[in-house]
This record gives sequence, C-alpha cells and structure tokens, in this order.
Amino acid sequence: MSSLRNFGIAFLIALVAFAAIAYYSVGVMASLFDPQNKTEISGAKREVKHLDGEVGGDISTALKSGRSFTVLIVGTDHDPQVYSYEGGAAGTLTVPRRVRATTVFLARFDKEQRAFEFCLVPSSTLVEVDYVKMELGQAYAYKGAEFIRDQVSGLTGLAVDYLFEFSGRQFIKNAPRTPYVVPLSLDVPDYKGLNGASFVEGSSFGGEMLYTYLHYDAFPIVRYHERIKIVEDLFIQTLVKFAGDDPDAYYAKIAPLHTDMTKEDVAELLEVLTALPLFVGSSEKSTTVIDLEIYKCGTYDASGGFTLDRTMVDALFKPYAND
Repeated sequence: MSSLRNFGIAFLIALVAFAAIAYYSVGVMASLFDPQNKTEISGAKREVKHLDGEVGGDISTALKSGRSFTVLIVGTDHDPQVYSYEGGAAGTLTVPRRVRATTVFLARFDKEQRAFEFCLVPSSTLVEVDYVKMELGQAYAYKGAEFIRDQVSGLTGLAVDYLFEFSGRQFIKNAPRTPYVVPLSLDVPDYKGLNGASFVEGSSFGGEMLYTYLHYDAFPIVRYHERIKIVEDLFIQTLVKFAGDDPDAYYAKIAPLHTDMTKEDVAELLEVLTALPLFVGSSEKSTTVIDLEIYKCGTYDASGGFTLDRTMVDALFKPYAND
C-alpha cells in the first residue's frame, strides 16, 4: 500500500515537471517562428476584379458574360429580270418571280477585343453551283441561304454561328419605329416602280423612305466603300434600338427576321449584343470597328463579276479565323 502511494506521488511530480518543460519549450519555439512584423488579416471579402475581355486594363470596359460569335445577314430582293406570270388562263405556265441576295453582310461580335469586325461580301462574287459558275447573289435563288452561309464560311475561314435572312420589306415591317439617322448623303433615282429621293447625312428617316434608301443597290464598284458605311451604320443603329435587359423582348424583335438564333442564345449573348453597339466611337468604353475589305481582294470582269484572290483573302482573314 505504501509503495503504491509513493508511486502515485512520484507520477504526479513527474507530470507537473513535464508540463512546465513543455510550456517553456513551446514558448521558445513560438518565439523562433513568430515574424517581427505581423500582418493584420481582415475578415472583409477581398475584391476580385473581372478582367475578361478588358482593353487597356480599364475595368469599366470589361464584358462579364457571353462570348464572341459571328452573324451572317442575307438581304434579299426580287430579281428585276425575272417576271411573274400570274392569273393567266388555264394551262398557262406560271413562273414565280426569282429572288436574289443583294446584300451579304458578315458581322463578328468580338468580345475578347471589344470590337466589331465587319465584312460586306460582294453579291457578284463568282461561285460554282452544280458545275456552273454564277454570282453569289444569283446562287441564292437556286440553293438558298444555307448555301450562301457555307460559301461565305469557305471564302473567309470564319464559322458562321447565326444566320439572318430577310427582304427589305420584311426589315421595314419589323424594324424599330423610332427614326433612323441617314449615315451618308445619297441621291436615289426612280427605279423598280419606286420614287427616288435625295437624302442628307444626319437627317432622320423611316418607313418608306428608309426602304427606298436600303433598296438602292446600284453602287458602282469604285464606291463600294460607301455602301459598306451605309450597311454598317444602319446595322449598328438597329442593334442599339433593339438593346434591352429582357432576353425575351429582344428575341421577340429579331425572331421575325428569319434567324436560327434561339431565345437561349439571346439570353447567353445579351451583354455582347447590347454592350458593343452602344459604345461604337464613344470616348469611354469604346468599341473598335474593323472593316474587312474583301472587295479589294480580287478582280472584276466587264460584267461586274468578282473573282477572289485566295492568297489575299487568306491574309485578310487570318487574324480572325476560327481555331
């Protein structure tokens, strides 16, 4: 019994001594690793800036959602050289009026560079249709918009994500009702049953006057750059008018223009669709506009047919080609 008591006393003494040594040792070790200059750590959440798509390091230019994409617009018109024989006697051959593509316009929404890359492809570009060479605009009558889409992708190396296809009348019917601004002064002669008019840059127009302005497609080749300015400017004005916070409302505006862009696509791309056009040419949050002048990459024959130079076209579109 005595030996058991002596063991208990010895065990308690050893335990106290060990604890004292351990406490002192931990203090020494802590002092060795304790930095001289302590850092105060705040419980506040650290700010993380979204840098995706920035230009120049200015956070105000960032686009936080969406992605880059390419749109092809095919503007159509009735071919004046083909007539419609309707309402004839029984047995009379009825020939539908042929429709051609008068405007083939490629627009790339470049989120990463905060830019638009625009290309107005000459509708007189010569392509092969079932072993027959014809103009791109004429090929539309036989092969439709998907053929135009494939041809433009093959010519430029840019994948076309979305297709829009409409006539001048369809555009006027579904375009925003607020006035447009004339992008370029132009005298339009009487033609195809329409009365011509004189337009002054900076003035307002809409309705039938806008249709008359859009419908004019008789620009000489040497003035092709003026046609580019007109198409680009009216395109951007339309995008600005369509801009809104509601994807459903935006989709409702573009759906009548025969597009394969879905409501889900609009929801995903809404910021890119609305932010880029709002700041074209502005000093703050500027959007760069780049004209890809494909009409300079080839030669024209006596009838106006345009033959592309493959080497020149490849060099022009190489910086923008899809990986």
